[in-house]
Amino acid sequence: MRKNKDKEWLSGPGLVVLVIMSPIVVILAVQALTAVYTVLH
Repeated sequence: MRKNKDKEWLSGPGLVVLVIMSPIVVILAVQALTAVYTVLH
């Protein structure tokens, strides 16, 4: 019973959170890399 609930959460709100967070994480990573690159060069 517990496993089904976890799967439902992942396919529902969890997936939405992942979709929303992914681009933000990518943008932050790019900005961090750009900052490091600028400092090094």
